[in-house]
Amino acid sequence: MRRIGLVSDIHGNLPAFRSVLDALREANVDTLICCGDVIGVGSSPGVCTELARSHVDHGVKGNHESALLRGSDDPALASASAELSEADLRYYEGLPEIATLQEFAVVHASFRAPMMEYILDRETAQASFALFDQWIGFHGHTHIPSVFMLSGCEVRSLDLTSGLTVRLHRSMRYLINPGSVGMPRNGSCGASYALLDLESETLTFDEVSHEGDLTLSGASLRQARGGRR
Repeated sequence: MRRIGLVSDIHGNLPAFRSVLDALREANVDTLICCGDVIGVGSSPGVCTELARSHVDHGVKGNHESALLRGSDDPALASASAELSEADLRYYEGLPEIATLQEFAVVHASFRAPMMEYILDRETAQASFALFDQWIGFHGHTHIPSVFMLSGCEVRSLDLTSGLTVRLHRSMRYLINPGSVGMPRNGSCGASYALLDLESETLTFDEVSHEGDLTLSGASLRQARGGRR
């Protein structure tokens, strides 16, 4: 595990997911971590699930997978349920809410509320830092790339742009959100992801263009006007 690809919030957007997987393959990633919400909203939950099952090395449930398994009557999730195989459903049933590795912890939303809380400020970041011990915690759910850093008792955040590379320090701890593959909320139309290089201890945020999933265009517009999923 030397070059780690980080993805989250794919939301059934197949063109976006394929574009990100191609970019990570070209970057010689040897491990892929997914922070949940592979399904929901987009028109290709089945194929996106197949890709996740075959490519993701460490993953967690997102709030959409959790709702699906509870039998949600959300139309997008009802459609996904009809498309997913028994093996797909077992895959999601087997995913934890929080995954812990030697140096990393993975969650969908926050370590305080794994399915629902948005880490958007220093206060919510501080609460999550107190609940895991690893060097880095990976999360998603906000659909916005972010980095929060803990040094001593002080939490700081970084202003991020696509293509930005951040040098990490072992004296600090981090909460890292790679943004959304399928439904970005940072004003971009590209599919967001991040690459962690453990040899150089650098983190790079990037995005790739793709043909898009028309199912998501209306949903993204509604969310830009104030709704969240």
